[in-house]
Amino acid sequence: MDVKRVGKQFITAVAATPVLVLAACSSGSSASTGSSALGPLDAAVCQGQQVNMATVSGDTAYYPLFVAQGAKYFDQVGLKLHGVELAKSSSKIAAVVRGELDVAPSTMGGVLDARSNGAPVVAFAGLQYVNSNPVVKKSVLAAAGISDASPIEKKLSVLKGRTIAATSPGNGTDVLARALLKGAGLTPERDAKITYTGSPSASFAAFVSGSVDALVVSSPFTDMAIDKGDGAYLLKSADEYQPFAGTPYVVLFTSDQFAEKDPKVLQCFTRAISMAEKLIHDDPAGAARSARALFKDIDDATYGVAARIGAEYSMPAPLIDAPAVERARQLENSTGKSVDASAITQSVNTKVAQPAGTK
Repeated sequence: MDVKRVGKQFITAVAATPVLVLAACSSGSSASTGSSALGPLDAAVCQGQQVNMATVSGDTAYYPLFVAQGAKYFDQVGLKLHGVELAKSSSKIAAVVRGELDVAPSTMGGVLDARSNGAPVVAFAGLQYVNSNPVVKKSVLAAAGISDASPIEKKLSVLKGRTIAATSPGNGTDVLARALLKGAGLTPERDAKITYTGSPSASFAAFVSGSVDALVVSSPFTDMAIDKGDGAYLLKSADEYQPFAGTPYVVLFTSDQFAEKDPKVLQCFTRAISMAEKLIHDDPAGAARSARALFKDIDDATYGVAARIGAEYSMPAPLIDAPAVERARQLENSTGKSVDASAITQSVNTKVAQPAGTK
């Protein structure tokens, strides 16, 4: 398998067929996550509307987007998605604020951090809870006597003195790596080295080559690292580390300006996501079949594992509630940032998700 081609292929697939992304709305209050039953929104209001959105890498952190695209739900709501490829999460925030992108994906923590620093961006639709389970070289785990039964503190301590691959500074993988080190009482930079590779596929390649001891990415790159790089999951699942459990990770966001100008477009976008998340939870096998063509360079066994993980950590509906966002804020702050609690209501709006079909 050509690893670099795998990562590029997902971006090409997403960009070529109108893409996958995340959007948001202007200020408002959060509400509880509810059912994903479809609402009364008339798709005709969005017929032919183009949405410029950032492309995404081919991993399960964006699984509902792939399902929505594969099942043609964006077509059903009348949207024409135009993919724009950007390199870093920080550039997505800037591009959305400048109006170069209408919507883009980010972590919930990234939106909170951006909003607390004055960026007029807001999340409105949730995609995934934290699903990244770090992979470590088996030889490292064996030398430390780590097994599945080991206490979480002992598992995390194995990261001391190790080189960990993340994709870019400040993005989700960097935050998760730093949170894991902090959870072990370790100080990033002093007690471990975080290497930024630029992409999940590059992190995988670095792990296979032996230039890093661990990596923090999502499936299928974790599964490929286990298969090709003699690695093993550090945790039984991402949920084993309590700060990760039930914490919103990937969301959709947009600018305040776009949300005020085109709320119906965001409602249509959210409706497509709602349909995808409903399919994922009601018919996971059907959802996996819908997205399979977008992962065409991965073998069936690897894709099967990735789809299972993608379904397990997909949110049941796009609506994001305040307690969940507070968990994201705490996770972000555990890495040394200081996102104020006031950012929660400023960073999330449910007025888009509710009319789109969640309640």
